[in-house]
Amino acid sequence: LKHGMNVKIVLFPDGEDPDSYAKSHSTEEVKSYIEESAKDFIVFKSDVLLKDAGNDPIKKAGLISDIVSSIALIPDSIKQQIYIKECSKIFDMSEQVLMNELGRKKREKTEKDQKQSRFKNKATQNQPTVNYDDPPPEALIPPEFLTDEQRETLDNYNKKPKASFPAQKNHLYYQELDVVRILLNYGLYSVKTKNLEKDERGNEIEVDVEVGVIEFIIYEIEKDEISFEDSMFQSIYDEYRIGFEDDIFYEARHFTQHQNLEISKMAVDILTDTYELSPAWAIQKVKISTEVDNLDRAVIECIYSFKMGRVKFEIEKIQDQITILSDDKSKFDEVLMLMSQQNQLEKVKMAFSEKLGRSII
Repeated sequence: LKHGMNVKIVLFPDGEDPDSYAKSHSTEEVKSYIEESAKDFIVFKSDVLLKDAGNDPIKKAGLISDIVSSIALIPDSIKQQIYIKECSKIFDMSEQVLMNELGRKKREKTEKDQKQSRFKNKATQNQPTVNYDDPPPEALIPPEFLTDEQRETLDNYNKKPKASFPAQKNHLYYQELDVVRILLNYGLYSVKTKNLEKDERGNEIEVDVEVGVIEFIIYEIEKDEISFEDSMFQSIYDEYRIGFEDDIFYEARHFTQHQNLEISKMAVDILTDTYELSPAWAIQKVKISTEVDNLDRAVIECIYSFKMGRVKFEIEKIQDQITILSDDKSKFDEVLMLMSQQNQLEKVKMAFSEKLGRSII
């Protein structure tokens, strides 16, 4: 809704999901079913919640507030007003009351956005100032024709930080960072985990086993064929993996003294806690002094948070593709395939969430 999309809901028959329905019906049948069954998201949500609330006034007030919150996400004020009119009929309530509630929700959202903006600015205020000046005229002069003074001017310019804007870091970046942090700090430690084995009767049973942190993380990542989005984190992980395959377990100093200066600097910064951590993530983090005592939990949370983050990242990419293609009717089959992929990833996300023991936001 917040991206201005015209969101509609389609309920498939009992026991069916988009993937299974598409496999058992032709493209035309699927297209026809979607067109006939699609229902506006806000109206659908209102109907469902209204049935759930019944005659309970407290529940009804809560659901109206929930619906208005959804309407507040829509960037188009004309669409907002149309939805307010529709909801006024559904809930048998004055439009003005709903408009007042909408105004309050929008003010709350604005205040929240402003707070987040201030928080981000505070988190980045200590970043070094970058010189964004254009190269001096001396840069256009062939080296062999430079005077000593011109060469000195050019050398001074080249020593300054280059004009590259710092990339914004998403949640996945910090989850990847945490995996590398665990590897560097605790790679040579061991953790207890559960392994599925068969008893004498051939039944599967869970057995507590102790495994090295490096081995556990590599197993979990390779099992699900996951890669890092950040190339530097991927390089560090690959080195751990290749070393493990050769029965080499690298200590942290292997990376702090690495011949690649970027890897060396990153490892030192992570180990000395000067590397930029997500402020929200840092607040939730178990302090280093107690992290060793809770290492089993810390490693599990770290790896499954990373997996969840990776799946969410892929879902967001698919949603962006659907947004781009949704207005082109010739791309219907492609959109349907993307929806099927998203549905599968949602199931994976749910499985990871259950493993992590964390509710999905």
